[in-house]
Amino acid sequence: MTQHELEARIRKIEDIEEIKQLMSSYTYFLDYGELDKVLDCFAEDAKMEVGMRGKAEKGKVALEGIYEGKDAIKELYSSVLPTKDRFAVSHLIMNPVVKVEGERAKGTFYLLEPTGVKRAIWGHGRYDMDYIRVDGKWKISSFRFTWNFSTPYDEGWVKTPMVGR
Repeated sequence: MTQHELEARIRKIEDIEEIKQLMSSYTYFLDYGELDKVLDCFAEDAKMEVGMRGKAEKGKVALEGIYEGKDAIKELYSSVLPTKDRFAVSHLIMNPVVKVEGERAKGTFYLLEPTGVKRAIWGHGRYDMDYIRVDGKWKISSFRFTWNFSTPYDEGWVKTPMVGR
């Protein structure tokens, strides 16, 4: 293996780790209501889509919709972020699959999410992400999230797969 090939392999590993760290930071900042830091994870022209498998018991599920551009994403998160002094959610992301191709990358992660303020809820879904390197830093360029279930803790995802809102 040449020096150049070795450097390219190391760079790819570093890129994968940076993207995994970006996702961990995104969810941490989201859980603690740090809006500016959440938004810093996104490219200026980022697009966000949130959907679900199946139908909700009552209308839509949390965040369902399409949001284009950082301003739209900011407006969305401004309305749902928790205050820093109370527990509202914990985004536990896992099973990362990241593929880097130059200045772009794709990633898939699963989410398990205990949440709730008035009622305990379990959520689970899948992130399918596109990333772009901007000024040497990885940013989210396309964010697709699909809810597999969002269910009352006491009922479980078999009885009530999607609670809706």
